[in-house]
Amino acid sequence: MADVMRNFGGSIPEYYDSIMGPAQFEAYGVELARRLPSRPAGDVLELACGTGRVTRHLRERLAAEVRLVATDISDAMLKYARGKVTGKVEWRTADACALPFEDASFGSLVCAFGIMFVP
Repeated sequence: MADVMRNFGGSIPEYYDSIMGPAQFEAYGVELARRLPSRPAGDVLELACGTGRVTRHLRERLAAEVRLVATDISDAMLKYARGKVTGKVEWRTADACALPFEDASFGSLVCAFGIMFVP
Protein backbone atom coordinates (compact mmCIF):
# COMPACT_ATOMS: atom_id res chain seq x y z
CA MET A 1 0.00 0.00 0.00
CA ALA A 2 2.78 2.45 0.83
CA ASP A 3 4.15 2.31 -2.72
CA VAL A 4 0.78 3.38 -4.12
CA MET A 5 0.74 6.41 -1.79
CA ARG A 6 4.12 7.54 -3.05
CA ASN A 7 2.53 8.01 -6.48
CA PHE A 8 0.09 10.71 -5.40
CA GLY A 9 1.33 12.80 -8.30
CA GLY A 10 -0.04 14.28 -11.48
CA SER A 11 -3.17 16.30 -10.78
CA ILE A 12 -3.87 14.68 -7.40
CA PRO A 13 -2.13 17.33 -5.20
CA GLU A 14 -3.93 20.15 -7.00
CA TYR A 15 -7.26 18.28 -6.78
CA TYR A 16 -6.80 17.65 -3.06
CA ASP A 17 -5.96 21.25 -2.39
CA SER A 18 -8.41 23.06 -4.64
CA ILE A 19 -11.48 20.81 -4.33
CA MET A 20 -11.22 18.68 -1.21
CA GLY A 21 -9.21 21.20 0.81
CA PRO A 22 -11.83 23.92 1.20
CA ALA A 23 -14.71 21.45 1.37
CA GLN A 24 -13.27 18.95 3.84
CA PHE A 25 -9.85 19.83 5.26
CA GLU A 26 -9.64 23.57 5.93
CA ALA A 27 -11.75 23.75 9.10
CA TYR A 28 -9.89 20.81 10.63
CA GLY A 29 -6.54 22.43 9.84
CA VAL A 30 -7.56 25.62 11.58
CA GLU A 31 -8.82 23.68 14.61
CA LEU A 32 -5.77 21.42 14.89
CA ALA A 33 -3.43 24.41 14.83
CA ARG A 34 -5.58 26.25 17.39
CA ARG A 35 -5.25 23.34 19.84
CA LEU A 36 -1.47 23.40 19.77
CA PRO A 37 0.27 25.94 22.03
CA SER A 38 2.26 28.56 20.13
CA ARG A 39 5.32 27.49 22.13
CA PRO A 40 4.94 23.74 22.70
CA ALA A 41 7.47 21.77 24.70
CA GLY A 42 9.78 20.60 21.93
CA ASP A 43 9.70 20.45 18.17
CA VAL A 44 6.56 19.69 16.16
CA LEU A 45 6.23 16.81 13.69
CA GLU A 46 3.41 16.69 11.17
CA LEU A 47 2.70 13.31 9.58
CA ALA A 48 1.09 13.01 6.15
CA CYS A 49 1.11 16.75 5.51
CA GLY A 50 -0.21 16.31 1.98
CA THR A 51 -0.61 19.66 0.24
CA GLY A 52 0.41 21.62 3.33
CA ARG A 53 -3.04 22.89 4.25
CA VAL A 54 -2.56 22.10 7.96
CA THR A 55 1.16 22.91 7.78
CA ARG A 56 0.34 26.50 6.82
CA HIS A 57 -1.92 26.91 9.86
CA LEU A 58 0.67 25.29 12.12
CA ARG A 59 3.42 27.61 10.89
CA GLU A 60 1.19 30.63 11.42
CA ARG A 61 0.29 29.47 14.95
CA LEU A 62 3.72 28.39 16.17
CA ALA A 63 6.33 30.82 17.41
CA ALA A 64 9.03 31.48 14.81
CA GLU A 65 11.69 29.65 16.83
CA VAL A 66 9.67 26.41 17.03
CA ARG A 67 10.97 23.79 14.60
CA LEU A 68 8.23 22.38 12.39
CA VAL A 69 8.95 19.24 10.38
CA ALA A 70 6.29 18.31 7.81
CA THR A 71 6.43 14.82 6.33
CA ASP A 72 4.62 12.91 3.63
CA ILE A 73 5.33 9.71 1.76
CA SER A 74 4.51 11.40 -1.55
CA ASP A 75 7.20 13.57 -3.12
CA ALA A 76 4.54 15.11 -5.37
CA MET A 77 2.46 16.22 -2.38
CA LEU A 78 5.55 17.66 -0.68
CA LYS A 79 6.56 19.54 -3.81
CA TYR A 80 3.09 21.06 -4.03
CA ALA A 81 3.11 21.99 -0.33
CA ARG A 82 6.55 23.60 -0.57
CA GLY A 83 5.20 25.88 -3.28
CA LYS A 84 2.28 27.03 -1.15
CA VAL A 85 3.49 27.31 2.44
CA THR A 86 5.66 30.21 3.51
CA GLY A 87 7.76 30.34 6.62
CA LYS A 88 10.35 28.01 8.06
CA VAL A 89 9.31 24.40 7.56
CA GLU A 90 11.55 21.35 7.23
CA TRP A 91 10.03 19.21 4.47
CA ARG A 92 10.87 15.50 4.63
CA THR A 93 9.79 12.55 2.56
CA ALA A 94 8.95 9.92 5.15
CA ASP A 95 6.88 6.79 5.53
CA ALA A 96 4.82 7.03 8.73
CA CYS A 97 5.54 3.31 9.31
CA ALA A 98 9.30 3.89 9.31
CA LEU A 99 10.03 7.43 10.46
CA PRO A 100 13.66 8.56 10.05
CA PHE A 101 13.83 10.21 13.50
CA GLU A 102 15.20 9.14 16.86
CA ASP A 103 12.68 8.30 19.57
CA ALA A 104 11.53 11.32 21.59
CA SER A 105 12.77 13.78 18.92
CA PHE A 106 9.53 15.77 19.02
CA GLY A 107 7.36 17.23 21.73
CA SER A 108 4.20 17.25 19.61
CA LEU A 109 2.81 15.27 16.73
CA VAL A 110 0.03 16.42 14.38
CA CYS A 111 -1.75 14.32 11.78
CA ALA A 112 -4.97 15.50 10.18
CA PHE A 113 -6.05 13.00 7.53
CA GLY A 114 -3.13 10.67 7.03
CA ILE A 115 -3.61 7.78 9.42
CA MET A 116 -6.14 6.25 7.06
CA PHE A 117 -3.29 5.69 4.57
CA VAL A 118 -1.03 3.88 7.03
CA PRO A 119 -1.25 0.09 6.58
